[in-house]
Amino acid sequence: MDCHLTATIVVTYGDIGRPIALLRAMTVAARSISNRLTATRLARSLLGTFFTVCLTGCLVVDNQTKAPADVLPVVNPAPLERDFRANNAGHTVLVAVVDSGTDYNHPALTQNIHFELDSSGRPTGAGFDFIGNDPWPAPYLARTFDIDPQAPAQQRNNSRSVRKLLNATLALAPELSVMLDPRRSIEFEAQGAAHGTHVAALVTRGDRSIGLIPYRVMPVNSEAGDAPIEVLAYRATARQVRQGIENAIARKARIINLSLGLRKRDIPESIHAEFETWKHDFKSIALANPHVVFVAAAGNDNENVKPDGDQFPCGVRAPNVLCVTATDGNGQKADFSNTVAPELTQIAALGKDVTSAYPSGFCNSEYLKYMAMSEGFDLEPALILAFANQMKRECSGEAYVKESGTSMAAPLVAGELARLSQRQPLEPAEALIKRLLMKAQGGVLQISPPKEQHLAQ
Repeated sequence: MDCHLTATIVVTYGDIGRPIALLRAMTVAARSISNRLTATRLARSLLGTFFTVCLTGCLVVDNQTKAPADVLPVVNPAPLERDFRANNAGHTVLVAVVDSGTDYNHPALTQNIHFELDSSGRPTGAGFDFIGNDPWPAPYLARTFDIDPQAPAQQRNNSRSVRKLLNATLALAPELSVMLDPRRSIEFEAQGAAHGTHVAALVTRGDRSIGLIPYRVMPVNSEAGDAPIEVLAYRATARQVRQGIENAIARKARIINLSLGLRKRDIPESIHAEFETWKHDFKSIALANPHVVFVAAAGNDNENVKPDGDQFPCGVRAPNVLCVTATDGNGQKADFSNTVAPELTQIAALGKDVTSAYPSGFCNSEYLKYMAMSEGFDLEPALILAFANQMKRECSGEAYVKESGTSMAAPLVAGELARLSQRQPLEPAEALIKRLLMKAQGGVLQISPPKEQHLAQ
């Protein structure tokens, strides 16, 4: 499990007659990546495993701290109006979602976001974005590669090509201006930025009493450093995950959902010792906060997670760390799901073909993923027309999608824990977990598949 979010997407390819120009761009992308990744990792990347399309294990994106002032309202939209004090007062338990950011204006989540308020009751934040370094952890990414003089030449050239393509496309299809906004790095958003929104709505499932504190800790900003980019990316991810956890604890989150993971064998050998430190630090934080439940996705490699081995947070042996594996619709182990050693506290829940929220303004198109891997391309008229027609078909503005992974199983468990904790808010996390395990049948928590009408508020 690379430095990625533990969800699996199955790519379904579009029409046989793909535009030749797009295929050419994808071929160039594959060639540019092949000398950096093994065939297995490339295959996993092209299958769309969240946040592994990057060249180095952790997705490195446009530096969000360099977003122009006029773009900030686009990537950090203002929260929809409501009585924010009444909104917060309705929350009887807080759950942190440490992930890729959350669409805090999504219809399934508007009553659940636990805002920070000023003295007049106006919102000053909704968690924290450790990528953009601001209190608005939305899933949107500002396009900065093409204006950042420190950005790598490949990314700068490709970003300029994508911006031109989007502008040309909108001239033909202006109705797509929100979903194909050239000011946003939509090709990198397509790599998994929707993950945190999908996860968040599975925690709440329409229950307004659950307050959410979202965090964006992945992907990572592109920035210069004194080490290889892969090393910088892993260090940044580990740092941001820890910061998200610590901030959540400071804000009194009862449960912290971690649908993500780091695995030692996937990171450069030069920082293996640092990995052990990251894992040790997470365990120390967990043990120092026995009132907090850490719900961790087990991963999707169809392997067995060993106690205190080469993976965390699932894999860390602590009484308040709960590993979650995934089942299919029949209650059987999902074919992709990791298993967990019996020494680790664990539970299974539905993780295959799970319906949940999809961010507003996102286009759910596989084409966009490949655009992030190109080295730039010529804007042939045929390409522009073909792309515009394809986007008209694929950018439907859907608010809910199905995904699979232990990432989906974990928040379903986190939500059940939140409901249980409302009855005994001072109960130690270990006891709360034991009460949940008593509800499970054969280690499987029976949860009906979420439906759109159950998620919406």
